[in-house]
Amino acid sequence: MLPAMDTDLDLELPPGAALTLPPRAALHLHLLSGRLWLTRSGDPDDHFIDPGSRLLLDGRGCVVENDSGTSARLRLRSEAFRRPALRRSSEI
Repeated sequence: MLPAMDTDLDLELPPGAALTLPPRAALHLHLLSGRLWLTRSGDPDDHFIDPGSRLLLDGRGCVVENDSGTSARLRLRSEAFRRPALRRSSEI
């Protein structure tokens, strides 16, 4: 289970380890190293994610598994806590 997130959460998954992400607010996933196998609730396809990839996980539950022979490093950020974009004063 993941804690409530108001900042980035960096995780390391050993080879073959899996992480279950329960249904919740959308999450941004950035794979820093390794390779992940992603299975999402309601999605008939499996997805393989390579280093450097960034995904928006839409809030459906999913499982990510380390599909490489080395540790996978990933970063998660809650969509609800994204930093607001700067706007010009004329747009406010």
